[in-house]
Amino acid sequence: MDLKSIIQKSLLQPKDELGDRSTYVGASDLGCERKGCLEKLAPSQKSFETLVRFKRGDLAESIVKEALENCNISHVSQLESIHPEKPHVRAHLDFTFTNRNEIGVLECKSVSFIPKEPYDGWEKQIYYQMGLLALNHRKKKIKGAVIALDLQTGDVRIFNGYKHNPLIFRELEASADRIWQSLQNKDIQNLKTNRSALCSYCQYRENCPAFFVDGSTVVDLSPIQKDVDRYMDAKLLEREGKSLSFQAKARIQRFLGQFRTGRAGKTLIEVSERQKETLDSKAFKSAHPDLFEKFKKTTPYTVLTVS
Repeated sequence: MDLKSIIQKSLLQPKDELGDRSTYVGASDLGCERKGCLEKLAPSQKSFETLVRFKRGDLAESIVKEALENCNISHVSQLESIHPEKPHVRAHLDFTFTNRNEIGVLECKSVSFIPKEPYDGWEKQIYYQMGLLALNHRKKKIKGAVIALDLQTGDVRIFNGYKHNPLIFRELEASADRIWQSLQNKDIQNLKTNRSALCSYCQYRENCPAFFVDGSTVVDLSPIQKDVDRYMDAKLLEREGKSLSFQAKARIQRFLGQFRTGRAGKTLIEVSERQKETLDSKAFKSAHPDLFEKFKKTTPYTVLTVS
């Protein structure tokens, strides 16, 4: 067994503290009801890259946990909170802080980049967790926060100020009930879908009714509209930049005339003549078609056209 296989086998080991996730609806299942249900009914084969990305979340949690312990901040990790009347409605809280009057819950997220606003799925998780705490600790105030860490850049952002909201929790409780009922019936027809930027990572989107425009094969990219807009803006700037660069280059060379070196402030400008050898593939193919076929190389590439 090679090292990659050994690592993958280790990453596939379930977390003991989460128990059998097929027996309850957790906070992470609520981002999209359809996906949350299918992950229990038809678990997908996680790629090595996906498993590593999941492990990154554990690393982020360990960083926060170590910081809390080093500062002697009293907390509980992975507290299980269960609905007093519905054992299938439960959550495992990353970090919980308790004093005489209130309980605080902190949800930890590892990201490739930190969004300006928390994802909808993150907020569902924190409201679900706070709601379960409120059911079990009716005399205490419940508050929450989400911390997002980018392990590559070291950036961190805390989305704070969440308070238990009974109306929101009732909606999430109903969502958990729908998922649970669908699990019992093995039927996902009545489940809701939630389109977001996280659809990019969903392994069940191929047949998702909310992922396509009018049921066609044209993918609805509205959840990542900002990325499409940024791409179009960047391509426009790229074209304008090339045009401006070409014009400026022509003016600089015209100003230099027969000279080969110039200076503009601290910037040194040099003009030099160089040569490169290229193959006239069209002429070579015409003169030596057999050799051309023998040595030609086909390289696939992707073209993204935005109009």
